[in-house]
Amino acid sequence: MAISEFRGEYRFLSNFWLVPMLFENDWYTSVESAYQAAKTLDKELREPFLSLNPAESKKLGRTLTIRQDWETVKENVMLSLLRLKFSNPILVKNCWLPETMCLSKETCITILIGESVVELGKTDWVCY
Repeated sequence: MAISEFRGEYRFLSNFWLVPMLFENDWYTSVESAYQAAKTLDKELREPFLSLNPAESKKLGRTLTIRQDWETVKENVMLSLLRLKFSNPILVKNCWLPETMCLSKETCITILIGESVVELGKTDWVCY
């Protein structure tokens, strides 16, 4: 069985799910907000992402001048953010995915780097 979308009981898997996280010494409201902020190294440009909801963060993130190393670091940034997200004790209790169940390729791509294509297998899913 594959999870094809983050709705209903799987909504918590979305990067838009509100869960506070400390990333690079700042508190963000979601994975999406922290990920969009990470596109720049300028602290002043990151500040608005601290209070924006995930949809607003995604929109603002599209307007940033992207840091030069973004293509190299973006997957590791997302992986770090997912590890932070799922270290939250409230979410850990929801993280029951057995090894025989994995996210569909399309869903994994959405989690990792938005619209970019990355080949992932179920062993790449990190749930702490």
